This record gives sequence, C-alpha cells and structure tokens, in this order.
Amino acid sequence: MHHRWLDRRDPQVIEVDGDMVGVLDHTWSGDRLEIDRIAVWPRCQRRGLGTTVLTDLLTEADRRRVDASLEVFDINPARSLYERLGFVEVGRDGHKVLMRRPPQASSSARASDPCLPT
Repeated sequence: MHHRWLDRRDPQVIEVDGDMVGVLDHTWSGDRLEIDRIAVWPRCQRRGLGTTVLTDLLTEADRRRVDASLEVFDINPARSLYERLGFVEVGRDGHKVLMRRPPQASSSARASDPCLPT
C-alpha cells in the first residue's frame, strides 16, 4: 500500500540510520499547515518518531503563526498523540475526525518577539 502511495505523491521520507521508516506528506496553504499523511512503519512505532516529526513541523507552524489541520479515523490510536500535541476535534465525516491546532506561542518566542503578548 505504501509503495503505491509513494508512486502517486511527493512525500518526505522519514529515515533512521539510513533506513526508511515512514513518510510525511504536508502542505503549507496560506494560513494553514495541512498534514495530509504521516505514517511510521509498525515495527518503528512507539519510539517517539512520529512525535518528533510532528513536533518539528508544529514548531514551524507556530513560528509562522498558522493553524495546523489533519484528519484521522476515530479509532486510530494516533489520535491520542494528536490530542497531546494540542489538536482538537472540529468536525466529523463518518468515521473521519477533522482536527485543528491553533498556533502556540512558546516562552522563548515571547521573550524574543516584543509584538507577542506576555
């Protein structure tokens, strides 16, 4: 399944020590980061890879001050990761859950940007 998807899209490959362990597909569209797909191969899950990749991407969204959005099936265990990272449910389409995360202002960003509220 992943190989068919890779042939159709232009995702970023997630690698560990030179081995492909997952893929990430996202787009920056004006005022939003759309995470179209993140997949970490099952043998590499539960090691913090998805968290690290998403945290880096969300840090850039915060820097740009844009919302991040994604869809996830309601039974997907990754949903709890998205909630821990600040995503909230904003809609549903059958079993798909639309989630959004507003930009977060970090304490370091507040300290270095006089235009951000303290």
